[in-house]
Amino acid sequence: MRLCCEVRVAYLQLMSESASKTVRATLAVGRKTNAKSKLVNDKVSEIFLTVTTAKDITGRKYLVTGNLQQIFAKFWSQGKATIQFKDPAHQLCISKADPGELRKLLCILRLNPIEKKDTFEALPILDDVAQHVDPPKTRMTVNKQKNYPLRNGFPISLETLNVHNCSLTRIDARMLDLRNLKFLDLARNRIKVLPLSMKNLTGLASLNLASNEIVEFPHSLCGVPLSKSLSSIDLSDNRMEKLPYYFGRLSNLVVLKLDRNKLRGLPQTFCQLSGLRQFSAVNNQLPCLPSNSQRLKLDSLDLSGNPFVDEKSVRTIRNSLGVQTMKEICARAVKKSGLAYSPEVLPRELCAYLDLMKVCSVCEASCAESLLHFVAPFNLGQISRTVVLSGGKRSVPVEGYVCSLECFGRGQANLLL
Repeated sequence: MRLCCEVRVAYLQLMSESASKTVRATLAVGRKTNAKSKLVNDKVSEIFLTVTTAKDITGRKYLVTGNLQQIFAKFWSQGKATIQFKDPAHQLCISKADPGELRKLLCILRLNPIEKKDTFEALPILDDVAQHVDPPKTRMTVNKQKNYPLRNGFPISLETLNVHNCSLTRIDARMLDLRNLKFLDLARNRIKVLPLSMKNLTGLASLNLASNEIVEFPHSLCGVPLSKSLSSIDLSDNRMEKLPYYFGRLSNLVVLKLDRNKLRGLPQTFCQLSGLRQFSAVNNQLPCLPSNSQRLKLDSLDLSGNPFVDEKSVRTIRNSLGVQTMKEICARAVKKSGLAYSPEVLPRELCAYLDLMKVCSVCEASCAESLLHFVAPFNLGQISRTVVLSGGKRSVPVEGYVCSLECFGRGQANLLL
């Protein structure tokens, strides 16, 4: 018989007990084909337990006959047990096993090979078992709630996981332990909050969370390591009203879908998505785009179904250019130097002040109170090969800020204003 589970090997011969890492493995009980393993007087062959992993497909064999020190099976109903051998002095710590299959395995190991000769002779040859070891599972799809793996969990070797129509209200913590995961598709569920522990998925390249109930994308997920690995995000059909200020740190994004949310604006850091090639935000509440969006270089852009303001010329919303306060001078210095800040270092009010600072559309310097706020028309054909807008339009209003009179003059010269 075979048992799929997780195994950790504890080495008891060392001065201080040591153990290997927990790995996904297949346990098999069988007889060895070597003639030397046959016992005289028509007794049965010696029985072995083989542990096969993805790195060791031939498997390591442990002699069972007369070599079992002890079996700890108190928690077999939870898929856990420990098998201790005499030689070598190893403990096999089993976890995440099917309780029924685990119980069968333990019962076989506890049988007396002389009294139960027929049972042991019925066991398969180990070489035959090794030939049928399943390769590591790298892809899994669950499309119905009744098929969701509540008991057995997810294979640790998964690279692609698709879970749809399972009414999940949160991301299963066991998914966040899948360190090999590259493609995660949880569309058509009821997920409301994204856990901060998603940062554990260091190799995640594609994230599909369409058709859920997500209200906010946490700013903590915009940094390393996801900023280096994520290339595609689909957050369509959710309930988001804004993106975090630091969303622009996801600079490796190539595809971004934000259709049918409640977005009322895009962060000024959006222009930092230098790798973005496909962007859609259909049927949101966008009145305009950040002026620095003109730095994007897209292949396709779809912004249809948004209530863009009809701007045909530059309009100044607020002009408060003047002498900067000491508070703003310090805040600009912090932003320019790239110093890290947090509520543990600065008062929470100052952190909020720094987070809400604007970016000059001309020199990209930060500004807060001394600025000029404007709206101007912009032809999206300058940043994308394919543009889709309601009514066949090509231009949308862009909203920007100027930090000084010097930048105001440069902006006019460059037709930004």
